[in-house]
Amino acid sequence: IWKLAPGGALASVELVPLPQASYFHDFTATSRHLIIVLQPWLQEQGFRLPVAIGLTWRADRPTLVLVIDKNDLSKRRTFELPAMFAFHFADAWEESDGTIRFDGCFAEDPSFGVRGAAALLRGEHLDVPDPFLKQIILRPSGSSLVLDTKMVAEFPASDPRRAGQFRRHTTHVTGYRDGPFPHAVATWDWKTGRSDRHDFGDRQLVEEFLFVGRGPAERDGWLIGTTLNLEA
Repeated sequence: IWKLAPGGALASVELVPLPQASYFHDFTATSRHLIIVLQPWLQEQGFRLPVAIGLTWRADRPTLVLVIDKNDLSKRRTFELPAMFAFHFADAWEESDGTIRFDGCFAEDPSFGVRGAAALLRGEHLDVPDPFLKQIILRPSGSSLVLDTKMVAEFPASDPRRAGQFRRHTTHVTGYRDGPFPHAVATWDWKTGRSDRHDFGDRQLVEEFLFVGRGPAERDGWLIGTTLNLEA
């Protein structure tokens, strides 16, 4: 983990030992802590290319969440979740009592990474578990909770001006309709449990969208992204 000074120079760098050799593509953070999700897709067969063939999915083992104090990397806590796989997480925040919340798009296992992605490169579509938008709650007591929206989703995003702060909404792509590509973009409201979405139609393939703020309200802004128009 490295820390940059305000001018961009390297201020410090430190190695942090992990409790297991997990694959991870992304991480998140609150204003005070780094959050690293260590899923039980483990490097147990040595390093080989492509990387996926050297990893073993251990559904019998938990997903570990490592929470590290930004100001003292030796201060760490580990939480346990059910075995889940994820590529992407949205920004996290910390409540006044120390509870940490963050969301991500979690699947039952890494079948897409193991088989599905390679099949797409061959022009094939395999039926693999979908990722669902879920919120993870880490309590100061050491307990954890998973809130499942039942919404198929990927590329979670939020207002970057609120990074590390409380928020109600998560933007994501959705609308997979029995295929490997999304056709819609949506915003999930964690307070009401409702989704506001726009579907581009069967002939548009939706890629990652970002939130660009405009006014002070949390949803006052623009969603900016690209779609592939199959007709054009």
